[in-house]
Amino acid sequence: DLVDIVGGGYAEFTCATCFLVHHRSQLARETAAIRGLAFVREASRRVETQAEVLAHQRAEREGPSKPGDAEVLESRVATALGIVPDGVDLGDAIARLVGAEAQGYYDPDEAVLVLTESEAAALPAPGPAGIEARATVVHELTHALQHQHFPGRVLAGRVQPPDLSDAARARLALLEGDATVVAMEWAARRRGHPILGTSELVPRVERWAEGAQVLTEADVPTYLAASAEVPYELGAVGVARMYAMGAWARVNEALGDASLRTASVLHPERAAVAFVAVDPPRDEALVRE
Repeated sequence: DLVDIVGGGYAEFTCATCFLVHHRSQLARETAAIRGLAFVREASRRVETQAEVLAHQRAEREGPSKPGDAEVLESRVATALGIVPDGVDLGDAIARLVGAEAQGYYDPDEAVLVLTESEAAALPAPGPAGIEARATVVHELTHALQHQHFPGRVLAGRVQPPDLSDAARARLALLEGDATVVAMEWAARRRGHPILGTSELVPRVERWAEGAQVLTEADVPTYLAASAEVPYELGAVGVARMYAMGAWARVNEALGDASLRTASVLHPERAAVAFVAVDPPRDEALVRE
């Protein structure tokens, strides 16, 4: 049975780590019930400082840059378009943005769910602050489910640098949209108004996506902050539309399709043959042109 967290079912814990340890299994059961997938194994958990999150993001981007690296190409294209100032290290800017704004993340290399200290501290709180913190746990637990049931889809981005291709953008939007919709449903159930399986699902997610935005104090180009919203917002809209067409089976089908394009995520009701994907140039000479 699901516990009414607003009524104090969780608020007895003042130690955030104690709360996470004690209630992780309950949150995992609730996440699995919403998503329709069972956990194969329990996800480990860890609490990190904001500085540790930033260090993790930078470590993921370590290594000598090559002319064809996706982030180098994206930086040069964005500079040529005038949306990123010349000389900005895009990889470092991405790490600083995520390090400053991330409330948590799931690391598939270690199969561990990580929360920031500030988010973990809010877990036992009653009311909206606690609901938002626990929804973050649900979001990351959904990524753990994705890793366990669709490992090839989750790990595709770990074997190479972030890709500018349309297929890579579709993959990210699908993964983040899936986790976002599950977290939204979890929060909606806490308030007594579930949205999955109702006519309100797609309009509700579309309204949320229209109003959502990243408010950051990190010193990064506006373009970067705005583009960071896209996988969550448009991905959630796409997943909601898929669910409305065929529940989680339709979303699982998309997760199993490595050839999926962003147009098919945003417009699952249209035939894939109607779309023509145009990927950015990967050749250094073409980028200079």
